[in-house]
Amino acid sequence: MSLYPRVPNRRGSLLDPLDSGGFSTPEPSFLSALTAPVGPGGVNRSADVGRVENLLGRSGDLAPKARAARGLFDPPVEAGVRAFQVRRGLKPDGLLNPGGPTETALVRQAAQLDGLAPRPAPPRLPGLSGEGAASNARSVRHLAATRENGLFPDLLTQDARAGGGDRSLAVDFFAQLRRADHERAEQIRREMALDPEEDRTFFADVDKLLEAETFDETTRRLADGPRPLGDADDNDDDGGIGTPPDDGDDGGGGGDDGDGGDDGDDGEEKPPYDPDHPEPGDPDDPDEPEEPEPDCSDILTALREVIQDLHEVIDEKRAKQAEIASHELIINRLQDKRRTVLAHSSPSAPPSPDVGPIPKGRIGRVLYFAWRALEGLEFLNSGYRNSEAVAEVREIDADIAAERQKIDELRKQLEDVERREENLRQLEATLEERLRACRAGRQ
Repeated sequence: MSLYPRVPNRRGSLLDPLDSGGFSTPEPSFLSALTAPVGPGGVNRSADVGRVENLLGRSGDLAPKARAARGLFDPPVEAGVRAFQVRRGLKPDGLLNPGGPTETALVRQAAQLDGLAPRPAPPRLPGLSGEGAASNARSVRHLAATRENGLFPDLLTQDARAGGGDRSLAVDFFAQLRRADHERAEQIRREMALDPEEDRTFFADVDKLLEAETFDETTRRLADGPRPLGDADDNDDDGGIGTPPDDGDDGGGGGDDGDGGDDGDDGEEKPPYDPDHPEPGDPDDPDEPEEPEPDCSDILTALREVIQDLHEVIDEKRAKQAEIASHELIINRLQDKRRTVLAHSSPSAPPSPDVGPIPKGRIGRVLYFAWRALEGLEFLNSGYRNSEAVAEVREIDADIAAERQKIDELRKQLEDVERREENLRQLEATLEERLRACRAGRQ
């Protein structure tokens, strides 16, 4: 039995497994939980893959497939799963576990599109402007170009706790980062200093924002084509798009359902909660009075830009230091080579004049003079080798001097980078102090 009800008079995905044609035709909306994992390394049962195809087709992430390919976890299905995961800010591994976040998000969105669940409402983000969202986009691009998180976890922790515009910026930042780099977003989340309850409430808002944005994007994508579920004019008498009426209800907003029983409203009709049209007393009623909060977004934006510049300067500084170390290593190797050349080029001592008496006898005299001649030749040959070594040593010395000149130039450049780093750190400290003062309302 399905975990989700069959909806009368509504049409389902374009991936009907019972279709006998080359492409599928709509089927009634019939959503069922998976029985086993679907995705890379999953069990990938045909029925489960078919359910995933239905859900992806409903979200506009999968085009209709030929009948022979239906029920197979192939590259188009995997690409569709990953595309939805990226849009929804989930881990883009292409995997759906039964009851896992990807299946839950797909089923929930299908129910929302089909009118079985209320349209997702984004969290209230007071003070979030287009400029703030653009600044967040720049910060996300900067993180993609560097390996270090720097002060981002600390700043985001402060923003999440501050409330108001700062918290709104942090929620939007994480929504953008989850879509761009889910793993990096989780890494920064682990480095933040939020307690469990703060973490839960903050990232619940991030998830609400992603859910609402994904739903809006999906509806825009499906607007130009036929709706996989339901008709464009919604003439199916099920209470309209939104929360469907309960069994026995007349489709109204809480009046008598004709069953003679108590409707729980003591005779007063109370309109259903509509997040798009809040009434007085609703949690997101715009007329509810709010305490004015200082607008610190300009300071926060400037601080984030300074932090980005500081990361770039630090990367440049490390590159200069690494280059200097590389040239110093070259000098050490050249000096080792110089010592080796000198050790092998030491001239031989000249033939000693004190060689004793000349042997008597013809053979002895011949051997004596031959030995003396060889000794002289060795002395001359060592002098030739020594001249070659001298030339090689001079060449090595020239290379060492050139490397030292390069190091001197790099050290001058490094001093300039360090001065820029010091200036940025001073500016960062000033902006942090201004931000603390703004949040305390002491501007």
